[in-house]
Amino acid sequence: SFAKISYIKGIANIFCTNPNFLVELQKMSDEELIASLSKIRGFGKWSCSIFALFYLGRENIFVHGDVSINKALRSLYDLKNQGISEFLDAKISQWSPLNSLTCLLLWHYIDSRKINNRD
Repeated sequence: SFAKISYIKGIANIFCTNPNFLVELQKMSDEELIASLSKIRGFGKWSCSIFALFYLGRENIFVHGDVSINKALRSLYDLKNQGISEFLDAKISQWSPLNSLTCLLLWHYIDSRKINNRD
């Protein structure tokens, strides 16, 4: 789509004008990193979190709003009628500093259910 082309050109422009952009990001705290990436057109909180977790290897990133993670949480914690947000507010601090690992385990859980036709 034209919007995605625009986003890619914007990111490319950032790297052209600031070749040390990734080095600067790596020096930031998780909160600063997400805030900085969020300023890039086309980068929402989910995209920022995925980038921080997988590309930068951050260990304490929770990927808010991920459909598979929410599905896994609903299954594991029987959250059929309870909202995910309220549940996460209490849990994320308990899982810290291993929120990234938590996300990976939740993705693995939901993927293994799909593979084994239990979902």
